Amino acid sequence: MASSSSPWRDGGSHSSPSPPNPPTTTRRTLTHRSTNPLVWFAAIVCAILAVLVFVAGVVVLFIYLTYRPQTPYVRVCSTHLDGLGYDRSGLLQILLTIDMEAVDENEKTVAAFSDADFQVEFARTPLAALRAAPFVVGENGTLPLHYLVASARAPLDKAGMEKMETSLKRGQVEFGLRRQARTRWNVGVFLSMRSWARLNCKLRYFYPNGSTTGLDCSKSHFM
Repeated sequence: MASSSSPWRDGGSHSSPSPPNPPTTTRRTLTHRSTNPLVWFAAIVCAILAVLVFVAGVVVLFIYLTYRPQTPYVRVCSTHLDGLGYDRSGLLQILLTIDMEAVDENEKTVAAFSDADFQVEFARTPLAALRAAPFVVGENGTLPLHYLVASARAPLDKAGMEKMETSLKRGQVEFGLRRQARTRWNVGVFLSMRSWARLNCKLRYFYPNGSTTGLDCSKSHFM
């Protein structure tokens, strides 16, 4: 009697797959840290300073647009060479007439001038000093400054002697006028401005009639 065989074949022993491990959850605890009071204080101070700078900028802009401030200055209007003495030993003596003006172009404030100290020179050799006592120029006004310059006999160096002899032969002589004056004026009620008005001129004359051939002046300002 034949034995009946099972329709299933034993394919060997197989282990059933193990279920996956559940995910691991990591819990993080958030810790609240308080801000250092010094940081808050510094932030408040910076904010206040920023506001003050902004307000100051607005005020300065308003004052500038309202007053349109102009820096006072000094200029040369006319000049004449009245006399010139020079000998072969290099001694130079001059007599000049110089008319200058102090100018204030501000329409709403006066300008005060002080420490006015200008110098006439030839070939870098000082010949005479032009000074003035403190004075005030009115709003949008001018003040004439008249100088009659009589120099002492000044010795020239070799380069100065050569330049003077060449100038006399050409019939044209050039002198320098330099230095500065201190100026002060107000912009609005609280803002006071100060500066130095510097003058640098070349005064050219025909010789011997003494008339000027023209003025070559530059003006500059510095606080």
